[in-house]
Amino acid sequence: MTLQLATRRIVTPGNRELETVARYLSDSVDQILRTPILNGRLVENVVMVAGTPIDIEHKLQRDYRGWIIVRKNEESSISELPTQQFPGSFIKLISTAGVTASFWVF
Repeated sequence: MTLQLATRRIVTPGNRELETVARYLSDSVDQILRTPILNGRLVENVVMVAGTPIDIEHKLQRDYRGWIIVRKNEESSISELPTQQFPGSFIKLISTAGVTASFWVF
């Protein structure tokens, strides 16, 4: 039996227990790889001006599902604006202070 795991092929001998373990492992890895948060993009060093909305291009080629602040150089509150004109290309955010921030958009 030959199983596909990511891009590597695993060839198992006729041992049923080993084949079962390999199948479960392959299924588990596939499930992890389909997790939405992993299918994202890092957008780095976005310069934000206090109180000024900014459109951030995420380049996902689909509507984004969420975002996480992964780094910022100043204390500020960053919020998503309720009106998103082009969710397939951009996310519109606003900050309470001038800040340079990086985001994981998924």
